[in-house]
Amino acid sequence: MFNLSKSSLSSKNLYQRYMNKIVLNFDLGFKWGDQSEENIRKITCFYKSLKKFDINGKVKEFLWKTSHKGLVLGDLRKRWSNANDDRCPICKQETETYKHLFIECNTIRLARIWLKNMSGEEIGPLLCTEEEYLFINGNIKEESRFFFNAIFKYAIWIFRNKITFDDLGSNIVNLKSVTKALIVKELQTKWERYKNTPIKEIAFRRLFVKNGISITDENCISIEG
Repeated sequence: MFNLSKSSLSSKNLYQRYMNKIVLNFDLGFKWGDQSEENIRKITCFYKSLKKFDINGKVKEFLWKTSHKGLVLGDLRKRWSNANDDRCPICKQETETYKHLFIECNTIRLARIWLKNMSGEEIGPLLCTEEEYLFINGNIKEESRFFFNAIFKYAIWIFRNKITFDDLGSNIVNLKSVTKALIVKELQTKWERYKNTPIKEIAFRRLFVKNGISITDENCISIEG
């Protein structure tokens, strides 16, 4: 992962060389190639948030890739490899772009409503604003929102690939299953670390034990719905 800490951004030449390498524009509330102070601050905050975020490294890597448009979706695949079909593998109707896959696809929209009701958090899309990523000022409520949004975005990608390569059915039930499996795995890992530390246990319960998410008598994370 690139280091965009304050010290690394202190050299204007270093920053300019980095920005010249990253020419893709990804709508996160900042733009690659924009060398204004405000934009540098936003990019720095994004990477500080990502570095601090307590979540699986694969999810972090995925979020980093999406911030650089590092995923090969239908529109790019068709352009690069002369593929005949650039449609979204989930709905099989619209061209697969970042905006469509993570925001506009109808199956994704319905799953987002389900996750919002289950988690009690405003669910994405994570593409749009810098604020979706920022919990670095100690606002633990933001960490919960970031968690569920990040997991959901990663789940969409896993779901999409299972449809493409494993012939998984492209219905909302399967997307829910993928999302729940990822949430349970991540929360179980967190719970194992936090359950014997009273302060962290209280914070964990306040953040994540809500609506359809519970902890069983066997200390296992359970999700209903």
